[in-house]
Amino acid sequence: MILGYMEENLKYISGFYDDINDTVIPTSRYKRLIINTLIGNNYLRPSLHTSNTGKILYDDKKNISYSPFDMIYELNISIDGYKEKDLIELITSDECVEDCYKEDLLDIWKEIGYYELIEYLYYQCEDFNLYTNNIGDKIQDMVKSLLDYFSISESMSIIYSAVKSVAARRQKDGISNNHAINTLYSYLYNSSNKILIGEWSRSAFSRNYDLPQSIISKHFFDVWLKIGSNGFTLIPSIEYIDVGFDKVDLDDYEEDSLLSKGQEFTDYAKSYIKTNYNNEDKDGLLRLVNVIEGGYTKI
Repeated sequence: MILGYMEENLKYISGFYDDINDTVIPTSRYKRLIINTLIGNNYLRPSLHTSNTGKILYDDKKNISYSPFDMIYELNISIDGYKEKDLIELITSDECVEDCYKEDLLDIWKEIGYYELIEYLYYQCEDFNLYTNNIGDKIQDMVKSLLDYFSISESMSIIYSAVKSVAARRQKDGISNNHAINTLYSYLYNSSNKILIGEWSRSAFSRNYDLPQSIISKHFFDVWLKIGSNGFTLIPSIEYIDVGFDKVDLDDYEEDSLLSKGQEFTDYAKSYIKTNYNNEDKDGLLRLVNVIEGGYTKI
């Protein structure tokens, strides 16, 4: 995302306001979610660039307000030993994912896929002259759940079939646009279930020419996961993620069973934690293992 909005001088970040020509992030909703997160966590700060001065408003009480998507920003991140240009190269490189949990990377895969599907859903509804105002949480949650069982490309096929069926029913039965959109959930649900129980065969679509792959999607699949177009054609799964590391799952162990495993468990747990966890998490987990073992001792 930073690469997509970064200006040529590698100093200023801008252009958030342009939703129509935006190829960085699929859907303006996803863009606002990411940008609000970055600004809210102070990873971006408004620049002292002169263009920003006219965008800041003062009320009678001299309170300051501004539209965050109109502003020009600069990175508000620093790492000892890194100059600004080197820092940008670092945070956009594949080194960023070395310390990530595989589960978190899978969540990002599904998140990118979800917003690509929402973008595709709205595109198809508009192409079939269906109103999109009534596409609410229920339909969006149904779209999100598709990625538990289907790839992005297969999900697009399901969405196209459902929207086409809705449009055909509206034409045949003369139902209203609002009623038609309200039946979309049922078509999505029934279509996906028929495929899962084997009544229908799986089919997959290529990317739509009018909806090219976004920069954030391409960077994530090509540079971070290194799976390229497989991010589009494979069902999202940890088995396809070769970077990052697994979380230690302590849910399988009750305290009594941990105690019964004794030294065998604690030796394994300590070794695993030291190898797979960063320093911030490591100390707390090692303390937990020692408490379970029978008392705290400094590692």
